[in-house]
This record gives sequence, C-alpha cells and structure tokens, in this order.
Amino acid sequence: MAKHKSSSGSFSTMTGNSFIMNNPIFNQKKMGLQQSASQLIFNKSPFDMEGEVCGTESMLYAAQCWHEIADSSDKLQVFLADDIYKMCSNIQNSINQTDQILAASLSCSMSNYTQVNVLPAVKAIIAKGISDAISVTTVASAKLMKRMIYMQIREEFMTTYNIDEETMAQVDEWIEQYEAGDPAFVTVLKKYQNMSDKEWKQLYTDESKEQECKDFVALTVLFTWSGYMAEQGKDGTGTYQGVCENIISNFYTVKEKNEDDLFSDATIDNPLVNNFRLGMDSLGASDSLAYNISTKLLSDQNAYHVNNQSDINKDVDVNLYYDESGFVGVQVRDCKSANPENINQFLATGKEHAKEYISSQREGISNYSNHLMSDDELAGMFQSVNTPNDLNIMRNLVISDSKFMIDGDNAFDIEYMEDHGGQGYYKEGISDTFSVALGQMSSTILERGAQSDYVDYENFLEAVSDSSIKGSNHNILFDITTGTGTYVDNCAINVVDDEIGGDNDQELKAALNAANANFGALSQLYERYIDDANLLQGDATYSNVDVKDISYSEQDGHLTFWMNCDKESGFAFWRDKEKQEFKIDVNLSSDGLAFKDQQEAIQQDLKNEMERKKANLVVDTVIDLTGNINPFLKDSLYIVKDISTQKDVSIHAATLVKDGMGKVFKGEKYKHLNGGVSAGTTLMGAYSKYNDIIQEYEKAKEQCNEVEKLNSFYCFNTGSHTVGLYDYDSIRRVQRWNENGVVEIVGGDEKTNDKIYNSLVTDGEINNSVLKTIGVDLCDEEHAFDHLDDDSKARPTDAYDKIEQDTGYTKDNIEEALNLMIHGYNNDEDATYRSITDIPFELQDACMHTISVHGPDSNIYEAW
Repeated sequence: MAKHKSSSGSFSTMTGNSFIMNNPIFNQKKMGLQQSASQLIFNKSPFDMEGEVCGTESMLYAAQCWHEIADSSDKLQVFLADDIYKMCSNIQNSINQTDQILAASLSCSMSNYTQVNVLPAVKAIIAKGISDAISVTTVASAKLMKRMIYMQIREEFMTTYNIDEETMAQVDEWIEQYEAGDPAFVTVLKKYQNMSDKEWKQLYTDESKEQECKDFVALTVLFTWSGYMAEQGKDGTGTYQGVCENIISNFYTVKEKNEDDLFSDATIDNPLVNNFRLGMDSLGASDSLAYNISTKLLSDQNAYHVNNQSDINKDVDVNLYYDESGFVGVQVRDCKSANPENINQFLATGKEHAKEYISSQREGISNYSNHLMSDDELAGMFQSVNTPNDLNIMRNLVISDSKFMIDGDNAFDIEYMEDHGGQGYYKEGISDTFSVALGQMSSTILERGAQSDYVDYENFLEAVSDSSIKGSNHNILFDITTGTGTYVDNCAINVVDDEIGGDNDQELKAALNAANANFGALSQLYERYIDDANLLQGDATYSNVDVKDISYSEQDGHLTFWMNCDKESGFAFWRDKEKQEFKIDVNLSSDGLAFKDQQEAIQQDLKNEMERKKANLVVDTVIDLTGNINPFLKDSLYIVKDISTQKDVSIHAATLVKDGMGKVFKGEKYKHLNGGVSAGTTLMGAYSKYNDIIQEYEKAKEQCNEVEKLNSFYCFNTGSHTVGLYDYDSIRRVQRWNENGVVEIVGGDEKTNDKIYNSLVTDGEINNSVLKTIGVDLCDEEHAFDHLDDDSKARPTDAYDKIEQDTGYTKDNIEEALNLMIHGYNNDEDATYRSITDIPFELQDACMHTISVHGPDSNIYEAW
C-alpha cells in the first residue's frame, strides 16, 4: 500500500506490514497485559485500547468478561497472561494477513485517505468475527474489503467533483464493458471528433442535444476518474490505464488519404481536447492527472502515421507507464511501428501526487527552503514538468537550502539524461513549459522579496549564474531567460483578459512588473556572460559570483543591482584573472527615443529561442501549467464552480458542465481560449511579431518619427531590448479604449467617436484618402494607391484587391478593424476582432495612423 505519514495510537496508514496495525505499539500493549497480570493490578486500563488499536469489538468483549473471573486471582492471571495475550496475537495476525491480501489486490492507493474512511469497514468486519478464533479472514473476504474501500474512494471522488450518481453509473458501466473486452466508450467518443465550433456551441446550448451533452460529460468524468485511479500505479490499475490510453488515442483525428497510401496522418483535435479541459474545469478537476495530460497534449504538433488499411487499427499508439519517481509517463507515437518517425513523450502528474512526492523527498531533511513559495505552489510547478531533467531540477529545488544548495552542490547542476544516451525519447535539456515555470518562479521570488528583503532573489541569481558559467553543456540561464520572456507575455495576457476594477488588480500589476524586471535582468546577465566567450584571446570563465545592492520599485518595475565576479581569460598556457563589477539596470520605457536602442538588440540566439518558444507553446497551455503558482494570474482565465459547492452533489454533472460551457460561449468567462474552443492565433504572436516589424520599419523608412509612431501603447524593456504590451497602466487604458472607443484616448464627449467615424467613412464606405493611407502603410508602396487621389470618385476595388493580395486582409477585415478602433467592441459574437489587441499589428498600426491623420483632433500618438 502507499505510504502516508499519519497515525493515531496503534492505527496507522504507514506501509510495510501495517496498513491497519501499528505493530510496535500493539506489542507494547500486549506486554502491558502481561505486566499487569503478573502484578495482579485490577484495573481495566489494558482493555482501553479500542480507539488506539483498530476499533475491534473483541477487546471490548474481553473487557466485559473479565469481572466474571475476578474472584480468583490465579484464574485472572492465567486469563490475562495467557488467554487474552493469545487472543490479541490472533487478532494482530489476522489483521496483518488481511493487510497483505488487500495490498496485493487493491487497485488504488490509500495515501489520500485517513483512518476515518477505512476504520468503519475494519470495525464492521472484526465485530462479526467475535469467536474463539477471532479470525478476520474466515469471516470476510478481501474482495469484500476491496469493494468497500473502492466505494469509499468513489464517493469521495464524486463529492469532490460534484458528480451525480447517474453520470457515475454510466462511467462504471463503460469500465465494466471495457474489462469484458468491449470498449464501448470509444465508439461514443469518436462522435465528437472533428466537430466545428458551431457544433460544440450547439452541444451546450441546444436542448435537443441534451443526451449528447450528457454523454460527453460522462466521457469527461471517465477520463478524470480513470486518471485518478491509474495514477496510483498499483496492481489492479491496468483497467484504468487502458481506458486513459484509449481516450488519449482518440484525441487525435485521422486525415484520410488515398487507398494506395500506406499511412494516414493523425493530428491533435484541438477543439475536442479543449472541451475535455473545459469540462474538467467546470467540475473543478484542473489539478487532476487527466487535465495535466490533456493540457500538455495541446502543444503536440506531430502528424502521426497510422495504418490506412481497414482491417488494421488506425488509432495513434499511446502507452502509459510509470517513471521510477512514480510520475505517470505518456508516450504517443506512430501506430504500431517498430521504428516510429514521430514520438511525443512526457511526464504528467496530478497535484495531490506532486504534494506527496515533495513530502517523500523531504523525509530526513531539515534545512530545506521553500524560496518564498508555498508547498502548494511548488506542487503546481511539478505539473509543468515534462522530462526527467525537469523532474531532477524540480526535485532539487524543493530539497535545497536557502542558497539553492544541496550538501554543497548547486540545485541547478544535474546529470542530464542525454549526456548518457538514455531515458527513451524525451526531448533534450529542459522542456519549454518548465522553463516558463522557472521564469515565473524567479519573478515571484523577486515580487515577494519586496515585502521583506531580496536575499532569496540574490541567491537565485547567484545560483543560476554559477551553474551557467561552468562550461556545462546546458546553460540554465539561457533556458530560464527565454522562459521568462514567454512568461511576461502570459502576465500581459492575464491583464488584458481581466476586467478593470477587480480585487486582483494590484496583484496582476505587481506580477507583471516583477516579470518585466526579472526578464530584463536575466537578459542582461546572459549578454554579459556570453559576450566574452569564444573570443580570439581564448574563452573567458567566471567564478565567485556575488549579487548585492538590489533596488526594486513595485510601482513601475524598475530594478537595479550590482554583480561582482572573478573573470579569467586567455589561452591554455596563459590566463589573466581580474575582478569585475557591473551594474544591471532594467526599466520600461515608453519614450520613442528608446526605440533607437533596438538596434543594439539582445543576443540573436536568445531572441531566436524566445520566438521558438512562443511559436511552439499554445498560450492557454502555458497559463494552465504555470498559473498554478500564482492564483491571481489564472483567476480570469478559469471557469470557477460558482454555481455549486463541493458538498452539493445533487446538481447533475451535465448541468454543471453545460452551465460552465454556456458561460464560455457567451464570453463571460475564459475569454482567451484561442477564440472559443479551437487553437488559433494568440496575443503572443502579435507581441513577438512586433519585434520583427519594428526592424522592418527601421530599414525601410530610416526615419525616427516613423519608428516612434509604432510606440502607441507598446513599450520598450531596456534590459531585454524587447517591445511589447508590457505596461500595466497602458493595458488598462487600452481596455477602456476597447470598451468606450477612441474618445478614451483623444478626449471629448459622447459624440466624439461618431464625429471621428463620420470624417473617415461616407455612406458606409471608407473614404478614398483614408483607404490610401491604410494601403500605403500595409503594402509599403507609396505610389500603388495614387489613383485614389486622381479621381475622388474612383472605385476602391483595385485598392482592396491589392491589399488582400499583398497582406491577406480583406475589405471586411479593414472595415471591422477601423470601426472597432473608433467605437470599441459592440459585443458582436461573430466578429473577427473582439479587442483592439486582437487586430494584427500591421492593420492595427495602419488604422491608428489613418485616424490620427484624417480624423479631426484625433492624433492618437500625441494624445497617448
């Protein structure tokens, strides 16, 4: 059975041979009986053991009988020393035998359940066994005990996640059918593959789809329940493991090819996976193993080869296994192929399992530090772990001391799996999601250091720097810096999706400022250490890193500190050693002149890696896997169970999920789920693209004023030399703009928006002069639109065709974007752009430019 560090008297959930019995304490009680008997001490204390032993009524029975022989001290002594002692031994042996049977047959771990859950079952069985032999195994089978404990776990699962009996009964039926060789649930699941956004919306809003909705909810519960049981990794969990494998396999849809083709391609069905996640969200199961697996699958960009013959299974090959740490490993690969071309392999865990793992690793360690994080937050970080490398570093972090050291070794120094050619098909280094989690951790340490001191942040910088400058094959500073850059975007997206005036405004601002500052600091450190490598005079090495004099402003994110280190450079036979001291200074600038610094740029490899991460990671995936650390950063993107409580299990699970999904489609919650339920462009793409476009403008225009106009509501990080929507106050201002229109920027009254619009649009058509400005900005061809000037009545068709041919933006796109930037969002559910920040950067910039040029007193750049 699984280990759990809790006990009460003789009852214990510790493993070994004592699932129910704590044998050492029980033996002490038996010895106490013999001692009492030898001294003929007539009191009933030896019998007051019911609560401490296991609640067996046999002891109470013995206590009730003793007074009948109290007249004879000899008989009493024999009774106590021999009969009762023998009876106790029989009870102890029977319970231990039952424990061994249960341990071999139970299909779940009891580590999450206290003695209160199991005690009634044990008491009931032993109570029936009051006989001369007092043998549990002769009066109750282990199968009955297994069933009783299973029902206890099932009840707790249903209560925790608000599952009604009807839904759970369907889940039980599917599991029974699967055990009998009939995976009926797979047939049901396949009906939800390749559904459009419109079809998903109908599922939750159309009353005629009630049964289909119930079936999908039951499938969601089946996946959650199977993962819940399979994570225990004990004998008997194979059924649940198989169910999980089948469900994951059907998260991929096959694209049919010609009959002559040997293989078809199977790719992740994003809407299907997202709906499973949203269903689990509504049930409050976002910390479960099933949710963790489905979230990580969203980033799978492989096209798996599956056999195309009708008589061969066409499902993607999925295998669940158990890492030596107890974490569940997931491997997705080409169907039944000995030499697969495509493989995705990662670790996954539920949050409760992660908490148990932390406790087990800390056994016998007294000097570990939480580094300003809570145990719950550290467990959340474990859910971002994908590879054994991730797991080893994360394990080191939870057992390291305040200076991130373990018995003199740096927590960030590990033996990487690829250095020894092992660990299967895991990706090398640390995973993208874990690097983002480390970026969030370091930003959080900086943010919380403002409430006390910055010793923990100093220690973090020193440990990461020290690990990265030793010439290791893996530069952890590089990984964390690029992860932090992605995390900054996550913070900005959370603010964008959060309503102004909420209780978490200050927390969101503090998190965003700390993320910006940390990103800039790590970027400068990376540049400093890397710049001196591989020079003509030989490689430079550093040692004795010391951070001091940290100064940080929570209000604007301005961070400065000094870094001291020893630098050694030269050739193999001649080395110079010198003491270096340099200052790190990070700030956010909205001054147009700051864009000149963009020419300096950060290291190209650093920039390329950040762009790769942003292109590879689905923003919702990153937020789910890192949002566990800071609840304020996930609150606005989370479907909260606000229509019920955990104790209220009378609400139908289908109703619960249906209500939660209805909120999604109405835009009330989870607004940033990639435009509903399907994966698509994200704000991350807009941010990263900005950095490329500003370079193009500099090269093409070579005029500072043209570069400055890009500075609308974006800002410049002086530490990382990156541009984005990073300033909290700017984001809030954009939100007000999005809600009330451009009047929020240029000022005026309730007629301002209409006044500006009417100056640009006549009879519903964009004026030719306005269209020319937009066309020149988008296509960067000054004379391609001159015909719009030559004839004021010229038809703009050719101009729209030119724009669409060069950029892909249609007439409708341009009209919708311009209208949104003037009037704000009008709650049109079918709109392509629902926020100003949804508008692609080029089109966004062209609209702002034309409003400023052609609108009366509406220069957005000056007003901003």
